Amino acid sequence: EELLRQCLEVQKTVLGEDHPSTLRTMNDVANAVVQQGRYKEAEELLRQCLEVQKTVLGEDHPSTLRTMKKFANAVKQQQIKEAEELKRQC
Repeated sequence: EELLRQCLEVQKTVLGEDHPSTLRTMNDVANAVVQQGRYKEAEELLRQCLEVQKTVLGEDHPSTLRTMKKFANAVKQQQIKEAEELKRQC
């Protein structure tokens, strides 16, 4: 994850935040975060990526739609995680 984040920062500087390669790397960082169960953090990364993709690629672009699906899954997993935490408190 750390290497992906470093790569993302370089790409933002060199290519710009709205370059397709930068967006792919942002997506990769979010995937790494999801794999660690950090859904809230992934949700924020995917939200940022999705906003830029909608503007740059359009709402119907396959990459935008994939990110939208990942975003929805991250939100769902975060809600499940929060519900499980509440259940443990009962």
